[in-house]
Amino acid sequence: MNLKRLLPYIISFILLIGVLIINQKTLSNMEEFTRDVDHTRIVMNSLEKLSGHLKSAEIYTPSYPTLYSRIYKLYKNDAESLPDEIKKLKTLTNDNPTQQALIDSIGEKIYRQLPVLMQKNFAEIISSGQVWRLEFLAQIHNRINESIQLEIKLLEKRKNDLKRSTQQNRLLTIAFSVIAFGLTISSIVYNMVLMRKRQWLEGFLESVLNTSQNGIIHFKAIRERGTIKDFKVEFANTAIKDQLGIHPNKIIGTTLNGLNFIAPGTDEWKQFLDVIDTGRASQFEMFYDVNGKKEWFFIMLAKMEDGLTATLQNITQIRQFQDELTRNIQQLEHSNSELEQYAYVASHDLQEPLRKIRVYGGLLKEHQMNKLDEKGKTHLEKINQSAERLSILIHEILKFSGVKREKIFVETDLNFILQQVLTDLELNIEQTHTNISFTNLPTIEVIPLQISQLFFNLLVNAIKFTKEGETPVIHITSRLLDQNELEGMDRLDHKLSYYELLISDNGIGFNQQYARQIFGMFKRLNDKTAYPGSGIGLALCEKVATNHNGKIFATSEEGKGTTFHIILPVKQ
Repeated sequence: MNLKRLLPYIISFILLIGVLIINQKTLSNMEEFTRDVDHTRIVMNSLEKLSGHLKSAEIYTPSYPTLYSRIYKLYKNDAESLPDEIKKLKTLTNDNPTQQALIDSIGEKIYRQLPVLMQKNFAEIISSGQVWRLEFLAQIHNRINESIQLEIKLLEKRKNDLKRSTQQNRLLTIAFSVIAFGLTISSIVYNMVLMRKRQWLEGFLESVLNTSQNGIIHFKAIRERGTIKDFKVEFANTAIKDQLGIHPNKIIGTTLNGLNFIAPGTDEWKQFLDVIDTGRASQFEMFYDVNGKKEWFFIMLAKMEDGLTATLQNITQIRQFQDELTRNIQQLEHSNSELEQYAYVASHDLQEPLRKIRVYGGLLKEHQMNKLDEKGKTHLEKINQSAERLSILIHEILKFSGVKREKIFVETDLNFILQQVLTDLELNIEQTHTNISFTNLPTIEVIPLQISQLFFNLLVNAIKFTKEGETPVIHITSRLLDQNELEGMDRLDHKLSYYELLISDNGIGFNQQYARQIFGMFKRLNDKTAYPGSGIGLALCEKVATNHNGKIFATSEEGKGTTFHIILPVKQ
């Protein structure tokens, strides 16, 4: 249960605690008020008792006849107890400074008049001419009455405080109770709604699971002293019947070991335990006997509480297709190898008769040329030219068929390969006055010989396809591509880093619509007499780029030169 659902109950509990505290406080206030009332009553009784004893002292006199001595003895006892009553009142009122001051004043006056009162009563004081003492005694009685009134006011104030506090506590109790009740009701309603939603979701989830073509089983771990001994099936969808040939209702409640699906101690069993221990999902493939037939299953495991969910996918057909595809690939590789060997052998075997044609053609030209008419001379020249061209084509085919055989990638400085190619083309560059500039090239993993062939063919093309009357100008640059630029490029592994090599020239260019056609075998866009060549060079360049898990393409415009883009990974 999450905090959001617990919050109303927490608040209600806090409010309930608040109500209990308020009620306890109200009870404490009432108990305190009761104590204060008792104390006030005791103080008032003591004050009234003090007033009564003072009156007895005013009546008492030792000069009365012995006939009334018993009665006057009572008055005498009251008069003599006045100091004790004053001490008692001072103790009772020690928490009230105002009352203490009054008691001190009353006591001081009584102590001053008590010796006279113990000798004379009211009438004897008047007859002795000490009427002023009566005024003094009246003041004492007035002070006693003031003290009593002070206690009455204090009692009234405490009564009002208690009433006000009780009302406030009652209102708070009612408010807290209403809020707590409202929260409880709303929580109950909210939980009922959640329960209905949960039931709907459970039903929806079950329907989704049952419409899945993959088998789904939920296992709960069975533990003994904290150690997993087995797994109990708590749920199985309807696809299990098709996958394992067992009705789902029959396997619910059984154990993994009881299914004879995965035996304890096997690698698959250890993967079950590992998923529970680490929480990491796992997947593996395994055989299972379904109604006497061995089937391949791909199993995915994911932890859920103290158990896991297993998803079973029957991949028997996929495995069969994979095996068949592997066999077809092997056959295709074997066929390609045979074709390459055939191309190599055929091209090599053609060299011998072609060599003879060239030799005898040369002899005819050298010794019999003067005996031929103009038409014969033309025919002989065409024979020699065709033989020369065929020799070049065979040589290029031999190079093309051998490109794929070398597959050893080496971390190579491309500047070194470029310098070697420029050295090989040194004479051609000098004769055509070609201007070649280049920036520092990267060091990447390549097949050096193939990259050398790529550079050679592209530079030869750039020098050859020059506009008449212009000096060839070639720029070679490189840059590291960012991931955004790789998004639109197919056949590239976007997890790798790539460099782009740019070889630009100022040659004749071509229409961009032919950008793919130029990489075809023997594909030419120009007159072969004006621009001699085999038509294999760019096909070989594309094959080299493909062998390096890269790509090559060209951007051009007629009469404005061409730029070749070579995309190669840094690491293979």
